[in-house]
Amino acid sequence: MENQSTQSYHSKTGKQSTLYVGNLPFSVTSEELEKEFGNFGQVIEARVMNRNGRPAGFAFIEMKTPQDAQSALTEMDGVEVDGRKIRVEYVRPKQEFRQNFRREPFFPPMNFSPYPMQQFQRFPRFPPMNRFPMRRKPFIRRKRRTGPKQESKTQIHVSNLPFNLTDEGFKKIFDKLKVKEARIARTRVGRSKGFGFVDFETHEDQEKALNLNGTETDGRQIWVKVAFLEVKHESKTQIHVSNLSFEMTDEDLQKFFDKLKVKEARIARTRIGRSKGFGFVDFETHEDQQKALKLDGKEFDNRKITIKVAFEQPTRKESKTQVHVSNLPFKITDEELQKLFAGLKVKEARVAKTINGRSKGFAFVNFETHEDQQKALKLDGKEIDNRTIGVRIAFEQPKLESNEDENDNQ
Repeated sequence: MENQSTQSYHSKTGKQSTLYVGNLPFSVTSEELEKEFGNFGQVIEARVMNRNGRPAGFAFIEMKTPQDAQSALTEMDGVEVDGRKIRVEYVRPKQEFRQNFRREPFFPPMNFSPYPMQQFQRFPRFPPMNRFPMRRKPFIRRKRRTGPKQESKTQIHVSNLPFNLTDEGFKKIFDKLKVKEARIARTRVGRSKGFGFVDFETHEDQEKALNLNGTETDGRQIWVKVAFLEVKHESKTQIHVSNLSFEMTDEDLQKFFDKLKVKEARIARTRIGRSKGFGFVDFETHEDQQKALKLDGKEFDNRKITIKVAFEQPTRKESKTQVHVSNLPFKITDEELQKLFAGLKVKEARVAKTINGRSKGFAFVNFETHEDQQKALKLDGKEIDNRTIGVRIAFEQPKLESNEDENDNQ
């Protein structure tokens, strides 16, 4: 298809018949594109391109005549599809594309040296070896904040699984029991993480499955233990609304429920303010929430929205002895922080630091009594090195059970 487009390329005269469609939603298929562009003429081929088995967000469409391609380009360029404005243009051959981005040749001066340390070396024609090694910043995976967990009555966690094991093969390990679902945890690209979960129909089958702990599967000794489930409490007044238009505002969302008593309507957004396509609506009464659930599947701004009950966020418990101190000077030490609360019984004063030892600008101070904590709160708004610090009550960190074992596959 690309060779044909290169041979028949005449963008200046409008004789090109192959189009490039970019910024496509990942849910769009080749059949849908062929049907849509078929309104402007006969489509010879419409193909959505894939990358690693997943849609790449662009496609190529070959029309029968250049006139059909021209009318499709005129009508479809900039059209919004599932909240995204698609881009339609003529296909450009690789040769012209490379010529447009060809760099100008670089002619170094006579005294130019690509190696700044060359004058200090005994053999100047060789570059300095590893003199300034590049240090990559370590990647830190942030832990998702979750609520309290409890043991499941029907589910187990199985680790140290062979990486080539499929869900069907995983289920066969427990073929003598009544398995409701067997699922191997996988990465975004489909690779096994080496552990999985099995859900049984009864608690008795779960107990029998635990007896398989330590047995071998494909030469690997598997570990079976009870799975933990996050305790979720359904909200009595709040709903979760998904598949929203990306241009929708909080006011538009509230207007959809204008016949009900809405306390707050909020669309979830990224850090730069872009909509995530879903939101939350909080009503004044439980009855209004139940009425709102009946609107599930209704069309809103040409999109079928999904409405379900929202879950309450896990509540955090305030500490009785600890405070959180913010907007601190970055050069302050633990000892200087403790001196700030002189006259109070400080058990521990700790400035939060990065892996490299740099201050994050905030700290935690733990006192021996609740009375000292209350006295420390009076220092809120005090100035230190021309910075107004903030002092507030800290939250206790809950101790949670986890199913993830870092040594599952060692």
